Amino acid sequence: MRTASNANNEKKYEFYLGCKNHILIDAISYLPISEVTTTANVADREMAIHLLEGTHSRLSLDETFFIADKGYDIKDIYNYVYSLRTESIRYNSRWKNLNTDKA
Repeated sequence: MRTASNANNEKKYEFYLGCKNHILIDAISYLPISEVTTTANVADREMAIHLLEGTHSRLSLDETFFIADKGYDIKDIYNYVYSLRTESIRYNSRWKNLNTDKA
């Protein structure tokens, strides 16, 4: 991130250099299912539910697996994936009070 100010104005402006693609990929065919491009300062975890919601509205994610790296390891994403009745690969024991009635 870069900041700049105008000589006539004390207001600071923020500029983000770079971008990031958030991509949902089919693990069997390795083809992209959904993609969103954001500025580089947007965290991976902020886009996960957005990608899953958009994909689930067009393509059923029932009975699928969701595999992700540590950047997606947060309770909100786990709960969303669980609500789709997909199989979540990673469970973090730090999370308490999760709905675990799924057999």
